Amino acid sequence: MPIPSRKEYPNSVKERLWSSANDLYRNAVRNSIEFASEGWNWRNVADDEQMIQSPSGERIHPIHVMNATADQEQEKGEGEIEFSKDLMDSESLSA
Repeated sequence: MPIPSRKEYPNSVKERLWSSANDLYRNAVRNSIEFASEGWNWRNVADDEQMIQSPSGERIHPIHVMNATADQEQEKGEGEIEFSKDLMDSESLSA
């Protein structure tokens, strides 16, 4: 069975099969933040048990929760983290 060219797939299929350049960039930035927080050492990588689970069930690397909490404390004093905020938006990634 021949494999179709990437140009032959409809856009709806392309979007599910391949990541956009923006998605690749955001993932690379997120991964760099996470790996830097682990001392650039693969032996220190956080595993699933160390992730923080949001109310929606998404597992979030502890560094993003720490960064979001620090941002919130800086903006409005100490308070609880708001999981409704998208922790992976471009603003929190560039921080």
